[in-house]
Amino acid sequence: MKIRWKMLLVVAVSLLVFFSATYVSISSILNASYKSIEGRDIEQRLDKTMVAYEHEEANLRTILIDYTNWDDTYEFISQKDPEYLESNFVLGTFINLHLDDVVIIDDQGELLFAYHLQNDTLVPSSQDLLNMTVGPDGLQGLVGNGEGISGLVRIGDDLTMFSCRRAFHSDGSGPGIGFIWFSRTVDDYWASNMKDLTSYDVLMEPYDDGALHQELGEKGFQDLVRNGYAVVEDGDDRLRLYSLVSDVYGQPTMVITSTMGRDVFLFGKETMELVLYSIIVASMIFLVIIYFSVGLAIKRVEGLEDDVNKIYRDPKDGQRVRIEDKQDEISSLGRSINIMLENLEMVKKDLEEKEALFRSVLRDQTEMIVRFDPELNITFGNESYFKFVNGGPRSKSGQSLTDHVLPIDLDKLLNAIRGLKKDETVGPLDIRSLDRNGDLRWHAWTIRSVVKNGSVSEYQAVARDVTEQKLTDDELKKYRESLEEMVKERTAELMKVNEVLAKEIEKRRAVEKDLKMSQRRYQAVIEDQTELIVRTSPDGSINFMNKAFSRFFGLENGKDAKQPFAQNIVDEDREKYDKFIEGLDIANPSGMIEYKVLVNGKVHWLQWTYRKIFDAEGSLTEVQGVGRDITELKKLQNERLQTANLESLGLLAGGMAHEFNNLLTIVLGNISLIRSSPAIDEGLRDRLESTERSIRAGYSLTESILTFSSGGEPLMNPIPAVALIKDVISDVSFSSSIILKLDYTEDVWDIQGDRGQLRQALRAIVVNAKEAVSKGGEVVISATNVLVTEKGASSIPPGRYVRIDITDNGIGIADDDLPHIFDPYYSTKRSKGLGLTYALSIVKRHHGNILVESGLGIGSKFSVFLLASDEVHHDEGPGPVKEGGARILLMDDEEDILEVTGELLSVHGYEVGKALDGEGAIAEYERAKKEGRPYDLVIMDLTIKGGMGGKEAISKLRMLDPGVRAIVSSGYSTDPVMAKYREFGFDGVVKKPYTIIEMVAEIQRVLGHVSM
Repeated sequence: MKIRWKMLLVVAVSLLVFFSATYVSISSILNASYKSIEGRDIEQRLDKTMVAYEHEEANLRTILIDYTNWDDTYEFISQKDPEYLESNFVLGTFINLHLDDVVIIDDQGELLFAYHLQNDTLVPSSQDLLNMTVGPDGLQGLVGNGEGISGLVRIGDDLTMFSCRRAFHSDGSGPGIGFIWFSRTVDDYWASNMKDLTSYDVLMEPYDDGALHQELGEKGFQDLVRNGYAVVEDGDDRLRLYSLVSDVYGQPTMVITSTMGRDVFLFGKETMELVLYSIIVASMIFLVIIYFSVGLAIKRVEGLEDDVNKIYRDPKDGQRVRIEDKQDEISSLGRSINIMLENLEMVKKDLEEKEALFRSVLRDQTEMIVRFDPELNITFGNESYFKFVNGGPRSKSGQSLTDHVLPIDLDKLLNAIRGLKKDETVGPLDIRSLDRNGDLRWHAWTIRSVVKNGSVSEYQAVARDVTEQKLTDDELKKYRESLEEMVKERTAELMKVNEVLAKEIEKRRAVEKDLKMSQRRYQAVIEDQTELIVRTSPDGSINFMNKAFSRFFGLENGKDAKQPFAQNIVDEDREKYDKFIEGLDIANPSGMIEYKVLVNGKVHWLQWTYRKIFDAEGSLTEVQGVGRDITELKKLQNERLQTANLESLGLLAGGMAHEFNNLLTIVLGNISLIRSSPAIDEGLRDRLESTERSIRAGYSLTESILTFSSGGEPLMNPIPAVALIKDVISDVSFSSSIILKLDYTEDVWDIQGDRGQLRQALRAIVVNAKEAVSKGGEVVISATNVLVTEKGASSIPPGRYVRIDITDNGIGIADDDLPHIFDPYYSTKRSKGLGLTYALSIVKRHHGNILVESGLGIGSKFSVFLLASDEVHHDEGPGPVKEGGARILLMDDEEDILEVTGELLSVHGYEVGKALDGEGAIAEYERAKKEGRPYDLVIMDLTIKGGMGGKEAISKLRMLDPGVRAIVSSGYSTDPVMAKYREFGFDGVVKKPYTIIEMVAEIQRVLGHVSM
């Protein structure tokens, strides 16, 4: 295809694409604009229709308000004066106000007036209308004491617009009375009013989803239901608009339909057709212009093409193309072609001259130059090469390198050229060849690859004759070999001597190597040692320190070496250290000492072994120290000492508390019996109540004592940590000179423990902090969730904990006092010295711990670690207590307890049997069962002196009667059986001392009379 038609085709396609894109863009913009305008018209038409509908509704509501806010109406409903109806609700009223129904009802539900306008006559309202309006289930029941209700309803087959409300005084005051209903039927009159308001016809029809679905289609019907309106095309020139109206119950009831002409759409359609015609005409005109313009340009290009073809077919020097004297691109192309022709002639001439020079150089070259293909066929050679192989300057056809290169060296040559890439070179290669006379000659070949069309087509080699050099090298090699043989003979004896000397040198090197390795190992051991190692001069300057020493004291080897250094020993240990160092001499050069130093504001315990080093004259040259940080070890020793003290005290405390609780139980029981007597006066009764409260307070002391019992456990329950802290704060009063700060969030975990014991433990620590700042200061109580891992705090097992910190900025605790703060009766304040002892014992019983950080002048911080609960805390109030009626077997080794508890239970209606130990209880239970009067419940003391206790007795009773119900009771309330009574076979638990109310409540719960 000629360029003329190619250009025309490209221009035509470009025009088609351009004008098509233009038409699509314009049509998109115009269509969007016309659709937007039409959409606004539709929206306005729909809004106008609904405004007209709402206008009719508002008109009816206004008429109703005129009648309901009227004293005459109010008096009629209350007094039922018939003149009111004769004056206000006659036929003319219905006709003038366009009312179809009026219903009036009083507050008692009496129908006062209910008439319907039919054919200009008043007839009673239909029963369907009355059913909808009258009664609590009708619209009357929905009308409040305010604005009333207006809207649309469907009564039978009719659509009815209504408005109803109560009657009020003319000034709007109430209360509202009665019920008044005005309504209009949706008919042609209403449609005429709508047309007057909107200026277009509307059709109002009942909602029929089946008919609408068929009329609108699926999409239109869904739009109507979802949006409340729908738009459907009615041909190209009209749209049908549907508006959905719901009744007062929110159900679709009526559809208002209107039509709208599509003037904007039709105008847009005509506009797009005009744009399309305009684009087509413009395209045709443009193509014609392009065709003639291209024709003029192409004719001149074709003339240039003819001139170039003539020069190509018959090339001669001085030939040029014809050029018109014009300043355009085609003339410029012609001039460029002529310049190119001139340059080609100059290049041709230059190449011819260089070729002649190249040929002369190759001809006179003494080194051989040859080209050959991959099959070793010779394609070119200079005169030197052909004189060597042929004896003349010309080649013979069909020559190959295999004709004169020795076969032994052909493999070497092939391996060298194999894999050569573009412009790569290999060599020099020593290759042996035979000359024209058959003599052997050595040549050094340098070979380069020649690439054509992307692959190696030939190889070019330059060979230099090195035969004479090879012969000389051979002679030199023979001479060198003979000389080496002479040297070997002459030096044989020297070699034997050298062997002996080499062995001695090797031994010395081995010894030196061992010494260096030993020195490196010693240096590595010293540097990697965790203990502190230092050597100082007598004046205190450091001669050597390992990494542990420099790291602990914050020193640098290069900077602080050879400088005097003194450890920051606390004042109370300085004199002890000086005396120790002075006591070291030649007779006793080493010793061990422990003292405290202050590093980075923290006190550390260090244990040092010092050695003085003396010279031969007995003069001190150095002091060597090896030390370690024993701060954590000291803490562990203190904790073990505290634990041992508490365990010793606990052996005695448990028994004392148990006996004391038994006595309190007897006293409380007798007081309850005396209080229940009707013979005592109120004054004595009040005294007895006061005495009972005092005894209950004394019980908290036994709880503290029981904490020291080695075998006891607290009654574990989930406790909100924040609530526990608030309980403790309420127990302690702070003076105005003390600032109390709380730092916790409400998401702190619950604690698993005995609320009373933990409250007492934390109170003791808070009181200690309060006394530390008694002259003024700050106490901070904080609570956080802590997850202790294997690398957690000292002596605290891994687990989930709540850590409660009680911090004060008081005087602090001296280092000598710190190991003893948890010892019983050890105190530096005015308290008795048991508070912190109780606290630690309680926390230990809860599988927690207390850590203390303190120092003189810096205050104290007590960190209490308590196990978090996996259960959720639920507050439970006490259940009701009912009187007895059951048979109860009571077992206790204290006869006074049997007597007083038995009498109290009898007062509450129970029949009581008694036993002093487990054997007696089992025998009595078995006897009663055989007689057919079995016991409903057994109450057992846990511990019996010299006899069977409750723990052993219940297991035997279970074998006798698996259905036995039993309650365990003990003054040793922290025994594991008390905390986990169900695991040991009991159904309930009561701690001594107990009141009869507590005992009866637990009896009722176990017997099932009161559910927990």
